[in-house]
Amino acid sequence: MLYYSSVYILIAVGAVMMVVGFLGCYGAIQESQCLLGTNCHTKIVELFTNKIYLIGIAALVVAVIIVSTGTDLLML
Repeated sequence: MLYYSSVYILIAVGAVMMVVGFLGCYGAIQESQCLLGTNCHTKIVELFTNKIYLIGIAALVVAVIIVSTGTDLLML
């Protein structure tokens, strides 16, 4: 059960990162200062907080531990 939760977290983190990347690409194509500013601001916030990357890394570590041990941590 916890394995699936970590998978959903990884999917959500990837989706957020994909949306930010799309905003940057679309803003560059349209030469939109608003979209490029939003993308730049989001990247700077991610750089200094690193929360979204840490959440993804933590979910990946939990998934690897659960798969390698073969036990369900909720049933302990």
